[in-house]
Amino acid sequence: MQGLEIWIGLAVLGLMVGSFLNVVIHRLPIMIDRADGSAERYDLVLPPSGCPACGRRLRFRDNVPLLSFVLLRGRCAGCGTRISWRYPLVEALGATLPLAVVPAFADPMQAAAAAVFVWFAIAILFIDAETQLIPDALSLPLLWIGLLLGAGGVFVGAPAAILGAAAGYGGLQLLGWTAQAALGRPALGAGDVKLFAALGAWLGWQPLPATLFLACLTGTLATAILALFGRRDRQAPVAFGPFLIAAGILMLAFEQQMRPLLGPLFFR
Repeated sequence: MQGLEIWIGLAVLGLMVGSFLNVVIHRLPIMIDRADGSAERYDLVLPPSGCPACGRRLRFRDNVPLLSFVLLRGRCAGCGTRISWRYPLVEALGATLPLAVVPAFADPMQAAAAAVFVWFAIAILFIDAETQLIPDALSLPLLWIGLLLGAGGVFVGAPAAILGAAAGYGGLQLLGWTAQAALGRPALGAGDVKLFAALGAWLGWQPLPATLFLACLTGTLATAILALFGRRDRQAPVAFGPFLIAAGILMLAFEQQMRPLLGPLFFR
């Protein structure tokens, strides 16, 4: 019974974190755009949340994760405008992804850190997918948390975390320069490079080639499928961060399970 209570508590916490992540995903790119000295305060706290269409301020009962979306039938209570699918999806992922990842770790510190990693990952994934921006306000804290965990030997030791961060940054930067020279246009953003450095701090340097391979493979497949069904312009740039962060989750939680599949290429 005690174990069930823990999982229920984690799910409820994940729903609340997911609700906050929606605020981060919506507001952080706007905060970056307004960083030119606008006098009007706009941050993660103020102004209070409201409907983007009519400006109606959300009440407490409008902010209950998942439940409010169901009771409101996916529409604003004031003007009837449809609420984006992203809001309930992020809340659901905030609860379910930690439940999927945490059982992979017997150590409580690793399990707690993995949940934090997943919540950062959700915010990065959706911001980059929607804006093709990976904010330093997310990637750099993720990097430093990874290095601090390395100092404590939580996932990898300090040398592996430092070398992983350096290899992630330098390796992807070099790959980006090479691709830009070959294509005649930028192929990777600075945010991708910083994110890969953060993944290196969490994973160490050894899983990085496999992580990059998984990201490239899934990114290529997803892009090809969307283009095949006419869901995207073939010439439009593709956000790479979502594929990097998804591969990072897989390698953090399920590296041992991935080894038989990737072993001949990346592991000895």
